[in-house]
Amino acid sequence: MANNAVSNTGPILHLTEISFMSRTLKPHSLECGVREHPKVPHKPRLLSRGVLKDFLIKALKIFSSVLIPEEVSNELRKHGIKIPRSVKIKSLDSKSKDRVKVLTNQYSIDSGEAEAIALALQEKASYFLTDDLEARQVAKNYNLEVHGTVGIVLRAFRHKLINKKEAIEKVRSLKNTSSLFITQDLISNIIEAIEDFS
Repeated sequence: MANNAVSNTGPILHLTEISFMSRTLKPHSLECGVREHPKVPHKPRLLSRGVLKDFLIKALKIFSSVLIPEEVSNELRKHGIKIPRSVKIKSLDSKSKDRVKVLTNQYSIDSGEAEAIALALQEKASYFLTDDLEARQVAKNYNLEVHGTVGIVLRAFRHKLINKKEAIEKVRSLKNTSSLFITQDLISNIIEAIEDFS
């Protein structure tokens, strides 16, 4: 089975945000001490095309391919994120477009999340990537295997794409640097699991 994934906005946004950590940079809004809600766009200061996406590109190598729908592409651009070449934008077919209408009417998810779920079903994706709880539940209703940003970091560590020190640094920066809402208890549990992994 292919190891392909479809992502909504959250994981790509959060992986980009934690790329700041290793560069000792922070998004402008975070420099001011303001933590923004994930649905509210902020524009990271881009130094050069490749600088901010190093970790994003590395982490996504755990998948054979990563697809996003057009709406997710638009949302990422609103956040000031240039989509890496390794992430492909894929159009929805007419059946999937109809499914988006059903999903947005039936559940409390936005059009980006609905398009991503519809694309995952259309492409028979191995994984659906989201940090949104409602989108996660809807995807599970459609028998999609769901992983979030934390899961991507852990898989990158287990696949030896990042070392233990970098994995712990990235998990901590999810709490301190990214717009992902995550509790300190969960961070502590994840770090303990990384420390115990052999």
